[in-house]
Amino acid sequence: MSAPKTWSDYQLSFSKVSLICPIDVERVKTRWLEAFAPDLERRPKVLSPGVTFFTLTTLRSWPRMLTQSGTGSPPFIHPSQLWNSDYPPPLARCVNMAHMWANQVSGGEDIVRETVLREAQALFELDENSSSNDMGRLVTLQAYLLLCLMLLPSSPDEPMNMPQQVKINLQELTARSAKDGLLCPAEQSGSRPDHLSWILAEAKRRTLYAVYIFDDVVNTLNEMPCVLGDELGILPMTCSKMLWLGCSSQETWEEQYNANLAAGRHLRLEELWIHPADEKTRKRRERWLAAVDEFGLMIYAVASITQLH
Repeated sequence: MSAPKTWSDYQLSFSKVSLICPIDVERVKTRWLEAFAPDLERRPKVLSPGVTFFTLTTLRSWPRMLTQSGTGSPPFIHPSQLWNSDYPPPLARCVNMAHMWANQVSGGEDIVRETVLREAQALFELDENSSSNDMGRLVTLQAYLLLCLMLLPSSPDEPMNMPQQVKINLQELTARSAKDGLLCPAEQSGSRPDHLSWILAEAKRRTLYAVYIFDDVVNTLNEMPCVLGDELGILPMTCSKMLWLGCSSQETWEEQYNANLAAGRHLRLEELWIHPADEKTRKRRERWLAAVDEFGLMIYAVASITQLH
């Protein structure tokens, strides 16, 4: 896919994309309530101190990627979203926030925090009053998530100082994005989708997974319960590194996608939760792991080590 000249052109190219939402978005929207009154039918999970530290430090590295050249983009932002002559406005402002956050001096933490909170609130209000298409709403969600990551403490030993409303708003934005669709019709039928539809669907799923990881870390740091996000179980796991980063044109992407289809249907998130796994599931996991990127490895590591009850 050739890069459009402007962000507006790029966003407009997604106007006719139509995705399917196969999950209960109300559970996405109200997930924050589970920390206060968990559903008895939900499976509790516990993040160990080691998993919490690993996940926290990884999450904090993503906004920092916006400030360093040669590091790529956060793993839920598709490279094509940043190929244009101008950044999407929400992400452009987020980059400015990230530079301020990454270079904050001792004693200036409160100023940075309040500035990030104001920008997050402005983004939320912008989405409420926006008529943007699905890609526009996704970019707003991605920018809001990155701002939330800047509010995380640098270590589990530091106090967690994040207003509850920030998390509520994040899950509201996530639910709005999910409601517009998370799956290409072709993915559901086991065939190859068109390139633009796939870019949007894959970026939306990756952003959704990142939001859930963030939610678990925040709950753990606040010493509140976490529950398995089983409403996401039927969704495909993250794609291969080659599909996400290595295809510079639509033609090479189609060739790679066809090769992946020939190897079998996509792995579902719920297949990571099967312990012990049968031979068929184990082989599907191994094929997926052989090609996955660092974000997929992170999800697999957390899913494998986290204690389910």
